[in-house]
Amino acid sequence: MIDRRHAPPFREIAHLVMPAPEVRHLSHGVPLYCIPGSSQELVKLEVLFLVGRVHEDQPLAARATGRLIREGTSGLDGATIADLTDFYGGSISTTDSMDHTGLTLHCLSRFFSDLLPVFSALILEPSFPEKEFQLFIRNNQQRLSEDLAKNEVVAYREMTALIFGADHPYGWNSFPDTYAALKRSDVQSFWTKHFVRGNALLIISGQYDEAMIQQLDDQICKHLRSGRSETVFPAPAPPQQRILRVQERDSLQNAVRIGRLLFDRNHPDYYPMHAVNLLLGGYFGSRLMTQIREELGLTYNIYSHIDAMRHSGYFYISAEVSKEETQRTLDEIRKEIIRLREEPVEAEELLMMQRFAAGNLLHLLDGPFNRADTLKNLLIEGGTFDDFNQLVQAIRKLTPRDVQELATRWLDPDLLIEVVIG
Repeated sequence: MIDRRHAPPFREIAHLVMPAPEVRHLSHGVPLYCIPGSSQELVKLEVLFLVGRVHEDQPLAARATGRLIREGTSGLDGATIADLTDFYGGSISTTDSMDHTGLTLHCLSRFFSDLLPVFSALILEPSFPEKEFQLFIRNNQQRLSEDLAKNEVVAYREMTALIFGADHPYGWNSFPDTYAALKRSDVQSFWTKHFVRGNALLIISGQYDEAMIQQLDDQICKHLRSGRSETVFPAPAPPQQRILRVQERDSLQNAVRIGRLLFDRNHPDYYPMHAVNLLLGGYFGSRLMTQIREELGLTYNIYSHIDAMRHSGYFYISAEVSKEETQRTLDEIRKEIIRLREEPVEAEELLMMQRFAAGNLLHLLDGPFNRADTLKNLLIEGGTFDDFNQLVQAIRKLTPRDVQELATRWLDPDLLIEVVIG
């Protein structure tokens, strides 16, 4: 019998290592990452193309390609594809980011052979129907118009534009007119130029066998067009201003965003700074949350984050506060940053963060699909599976002195960009 009057004993997470995936090279050298291990008869196949904003000739072409690629092929329309996928109990979804576009197939393993021809046709011969293209334009214009009425959306857009530059691939922002300028031919051109074998990688996870791997090689990899896209990443522009405050909107709260340019995950300080960010505002027990939310009651939610892309990255703090408490909140954020730079972190606080991080990272390894998602994000951002293990070690080895040195090096409050929209 379990005595529920007493909590179970606490155990430290001692073993936290991401298993190395099996890496194969299929036809024409296209890499396939294999992550087996599912008690269920399920399989997930992801086909990713490492191209995005930096490769666009026309703004939004990459995003539109990623969103529209599943809407039809030369022989099947979108409705027929949806019906077939539903009939076999599967799903086909698209993903896109600043640095990638791709498709994902989920299905029962026994129906993989039935759905793969449809899935491969979307990759190899998408039709980008005019009707669906026009619907994409209208829907996104409407959604964007609604988003631009939200202070938090505008604040985020303004912050990234100041960090990278308003014309930079990572910094420019779309408007309804940007969508209006996009043509279906821009989408077709982006697919033709960049959905090629040199930009592709595949991840298969779950319950699969050799026959399924041979099928995806025969039906996808052997037919990808040759080529590799050249990547020229422009240097971010120096900020034109450090403080932006817009107080002309009819709202009860101000959206606050504070940030700065950092680096990609290949920088030697990336993983230690990830741990420093957790201490400052990266989880519910962080300093920003404890002081500004719990102690002072200035906001319902406040957090900090490091966003890594393939070619760069940035740090930012986010909060929504009342107009009357905005300046006080900014002052308190500054105090917490200065305290992180000037006072050693106590051992108990550091240990609490490390335990939280271990539990959170453990979740990323729970099952083959979670491991596949973790690996996918690492590969998109220019890393490898071993980057996960490097992050674990950086968090475990972090010392109070490391925290002060990193905060002093990268979190100078006088160099942070401040955006307030309200």
